[in-house]
Amino acid sequence: MRIPIIRVRDKVSGDVHILGTDQHDDLILDKGSLSYYNLQNGDGTLDGYEFVTKKYEDAPYEIVVEWITIEELQKRMKEDPEHYLDEYEYGKLHPEKRDALKRMIAELWEKKTGEKVDPDNIVGLS
Repeated sequence: MRIPIIRVRDKVSGDVHILGTDQHDDLILDKGSLSYYNLQNGDGTLDGYEFVTKKYEDAPYEIVVEWITIEELQKRMKEDPEHYLDEYEYGKLHPEKRDALKRMIAELWEKKTGEKVDPDNIVGLS
């Protein structure tokens, strides 16, 4: 048996995650079309997110789903648990998400106060 791995990218932050590793992930099937929907922020592939695709030379289309075996998934989870476990299950923020969050905080701080802040100096996010 193989399991589908579908990835989505946040168009603002550039963060990519595997569907199901965030408790707010949902898929919507509407008139034969599959869309991603984030239950927390109400956004999805119709606006702020996009499916991560892979183009093969001999295929006239892009592939959205990667199919892997249960054994391969178990192997990947052992090698890189941050990408394959829910961030709450894993107990910490993935480094890419943490860095994107730090950049957003720095940008918001600059807009609000006019002061530039180095995102690397923002502490308290683990």
